[in-house]
Amino acid sequence: MSSLIYRLGFLLTLLLTVTACLPTPEPLPTALVVPTAAPTDPPTATVPPTATATATATPIQSPTPTPIPVIGYEILYQQDGQPMIVGSNGSNPRSLDLGTTDEQALYSISPDGQWLAYYHGGVIYTHNLATGAPPQTFITAAYVKALRWKPDSLTLYFAIFPRGGKEMGGGVWSYSFTDIDPLNHVNATEAMGDWAIFQFSPDGHLAAFCTKPEGPGYTCGKLYVLDIGLRLARPVPIPKECDPVNLVWSPRGERLAVACSPDIGIGSKIFSVDPLSLTTAQLTPGRWSDFSPSWSPDGNKIAFRSCIETCTIWIMDANNGADRVEVGTTIIGTGRLVWTPDGDLLAAVRDEPNFAPGIYRISTATGGAVLLTPGKLTRLMGLRRFQIP
Repeated sequence: MSSLIYRLGFLLTLLLTVTACLPTPEPLPTALVVPTAAPTDPPTATVPPTATATATATPIQSPTPTPIPVIGYEILYQQDGQPMIVGSNGSNPRSLDLGTTDEQALYSISPDGQWLAYYHGGVIYTHNLATGAPPQTFITAAYVKALRWKPDSLTLYFAIFPRGGKEMGGGVWSYSFTDIDPLNHVNATEAMGDWAIFQFSPDGHLAAFCTKPEGPGYTCGKLYVLDIGLRLARPVPIPKECDPVNLVWSPRGERLAVACSPDIGIGSKIFSVDPLSLTTAQLTPGRWSDFSPSWSPDGNKIAFRSCIETCTIWIMDANNGADRVEVGTTIIGTGRLVWTPDGDLLAAVRDEPNFAPGIYRISTATGGAVLLTPGKLTRLMGLRRFQIP
């Protein structure tokens, strides 16, 4: 009996020991409760949006057209040596107070019409035509032979007579409003000695000039074209009987008009010269005295004076001299001809003492002449183009 009790106690102790060594059992998962779906309410009717009143669109206005600038022209001339200016319609004639009445003074108008450069007494001066401010000394240079503004209207080319020059030697120079010192482009030796006539091309890259004549009775010696950049002067082959008295560049500088005076009597001719190939073409026949050539702004026509018993003004084709038309039937004179930049008008001087002298306006389309300003004139200096505010 006691042995049985002993065995039961032993088994109980063993069972408790094994139970203690076993892992604690995990609790059984809770049963998943599926929620009951709530009844869905019927959809609410969509309320159409209230129409918003559309604003009336303001029509787009056409842009205000930019007004076309009004261009005016004024003619510069000398009357008894006094520099003068007058509107191309004869309005507002007045004198320019430049401090000189030198009839041999050189004048050059800048392309923008604002500046007048002029030379006398060993000094180049500038005068602001737009403001009328007093003239200013530009540079001191003795024996200046020619003036030419560059297209920028800021720089001036000038040619100094080779044997002259106190502050600088003879040659081709330029000077700008923005420069400190003048620039020497070509010296006198490279420019073939003494000059009788010297004319810059419009862009200042070339120049046409005549050397001093070798004998009496001539205006020119030999005719040359000078490339200022290359510092090279080349002779132009013109007929021996041609004594150049007028050298006039075309507006773009691609050609040169040369008026030649004959040795004896009448028969002066006008030639066209290609400055690159140095070829020449005769434009007028030479049966009359043709001189004072002036290029139209587009370079297609040349106005000139033609004289036999009386002198009149003609216009011809610049390429071959054809289509000659007489336009200045009442103008005789000997002075320079100037076109307006639009090509519609010519300004001319009539300087015979027995006829109404003065500056005349000529229509290039219909001819005829209208007196703008009367008076004894020394010469026509040029034309100023400006914008009217």
